[in-house]
Amino acid sequence: MVSKVSMAVDLGGVRMKNPVNTASGTFGFGWQFEGFYDVSRLGAITTKGTSAVPWEGNPAPRLCEVTSGIMNSVGLANPASAGFSPRVGSNFRQLEEAGLFA
Repeated sequence: MVSKVSMAVDLGGVRMKNPVNTASGTFGFGWQFEGFYDVSRLGAITTKGTSAVPWEGNPAPRLCEVTSGIMNSVGLANPASAGFSPRVGSNFRQLEEAGLFA
């Protein structure tokens, strides 16, 4: 009989149930993917960055074709650090209850 294998890791003092993590900025703040993927299966979510003041992102045009590809200046929109906790905190508590954090 095979026993259950623990995939838990300790990353700088943060205990996660597994090492699977999202890349910074690619997963928004987590709730955007709840209908698409069971985010409680992840070990952690690395959120988008935040700024001191709310930021809507850079104005268009945000992309520019260059010889070797495309250069972007999206300037990621975010609710600011003061708006981050109230807006995202309750969602993180729900994810914690669902077992996202060890």
